[in-house]
Parts: sequence; structure tokens; C-alpha cells
Amino acid sequence: ANATSTCNGTACGFVCKAGFHLCGGQCVSNQDPVTCGACGVNCEGEKCKEGVCETPGPVDSGAAAPDAQ
Repeated sequence: ANATSTCNGTACGFVCKAGFHLCGGQCVSNQDPVTCGACGVNCEGEKCKEGVCETPGPVDSGAAAPDAQ
């Protein structure tokens, strides 16, 4: 579904469409956090954006920063 078939006269296969990569014989999304950008790259709870695991940003506790003196 996420691939284009290819044939060269002696063999046929497929190439993954843009935004997808080959993993386990299937074309999976580069946004998939379990195969983020490549097979075996697991973001382990983080988001996957454009094939890269994102680390969560700092949490705003709502406390004001102390004044510099």
C-alpha cells in the first residue's frame, strides 16, 4: 500500500514511497515510534518526527525563576 512496484525485465519488487522505509518486508511510516526512520530504532515512549526520536522538552513547573543577583 505504501510502495511502488518495480520490474527490470527479469525480476520484480517494490520501492517504498517517500515518508516510508522498508522494515520486515513492509513499508512502514518514518513517523512510527517503534521503527522510527529505520528498523530497530525504537523511541521507547518518545514521539517520532521525520524519522528522529524526540526527547520531551522541559516541563514548566509554573514557578518563577529566581532573580539573578
